[in-house]
Amino acid sequence: MLTELYRSGKVREDTLGVLAKSIICRQTGCLATGPVVTFAGATIQLVEALSMQTAQKPQKPQRQPQPQKPQRQLPPSRIDEQREKKEDVKSERVEVDWSFVTSLVAKEARIDTSRAEQILSTCFNYLSIYPSVGIFRFIEDVARMSKTEPNVVKTTVDILRSLDFIEVREEGVVNLKKVVKKVDLPL
Repeated sequence: MLTELYRSGKVREDTLGVLAKSIICRQTGCLATGPVVTFAGATIQLVEALSMQTAQKPQKPQRQPQPQKPQRQLPPSRIDEQREKKEDVKSERVEVDWSFVTSLVAKEARIDTSRAEQILSTCFNYLSIYPSVGIFRFIEDVARMSKTEPNVVKTTVDILRSLDFIEVREEGVVNLKKVVKKVDLPL
């Protein structure tokens, strides 16, 4: 709810406290760089200012679209041509490969590449078994299974969310959206 109010422009950033900014940052996918605190068993990383690069700015209200005139039906061959054009546009998307994600996690978490690869493998293997899981359970289990710190797993979760591989719901649930496959080894 707080994130939606911020995005819609009903709440200004200067009226928000550090905890509110941290929650908005967590939900919008920006990387927090402040100190780590624990409230009632929940560990979060604080943010003092929302980054304009990663957080979405509140959008100005747009004009209401004019009602469209009914479109005439195209012959079946024209419909197929339009579908092919749409599919071509979809196929032009840039694919993110395993090595890119691994290097990004290694850089952001300040760990070596082989360790980042192990953590990513653990994350995707876990999500292939449990495609929808609580965020705290996911972080604890992956940290335990990969024998790493929970902060490294949180950074990995933030990166995977920003690359649109997972989604983290406001209820605190991690959902798998798409899987990255390592070359020669499916996850």
